[in-house]
Amino acid sequence: MLYPYSDLAWCAKGDNSSPTKSYKVEVVLPETQTYAENSFANGAFPMAAVSSDNELVFRNVCGGLKLQITGGCKIKSIKLEGLGEELISGECNVVVYADGSAPTAVMDSENAAASITLDCGDGVQLDLDSPTAFILSVPPVEFKSGMQITITDTDGESMVLTNPSANPIKRS
Repeated sequence: MLYPYSDLAWCAKGDNSSPTKSYKVEVVLPETQTYAENSFANGAFPMAAVSSDNELVFRNVCGGLKLQITGGCKIKSIKLEGLGEELISGECNVVVYADGSAPTAVMDSENAAASITLDCGDGVQLDLDSPTAFILSVPPVEFKSGMQITITDTDGESMVLTNPSANPIKRS
């Protein structure tokens, strides 16, 4: 089972000759996620489960990147990119194990992209004194060369933040 449901997802049995039975689920991790206050974008944070007795224990597939930003402008979008061009959106192959162990996720190198954009619609007003949380769903990945975040406000002005240090995102 995959949550949330997507008619773009499909499932196939894995190599079930091994003691741990598995299933491969192909999901599409959105390149553009829609801002949700204090949460992930709707449909951007998949969970998977396998069961033979109708008791499902869902496990998260992705991790998250939470940015807390203060200021006086309205944020229109936030774009995340790895400095090593890591693939972080698009088609992803998730292997779910019948024994309940953690699912694994591997991006499809032919049908994946190296960025995620958080679309904030008409803009999210920042506060000078209290940080506003922006949360992106990100597949497990190690940004070995670091990452770059581009924040664009509703006036079209952009700020680019670069962190050249290795930064892993783990499945939550």
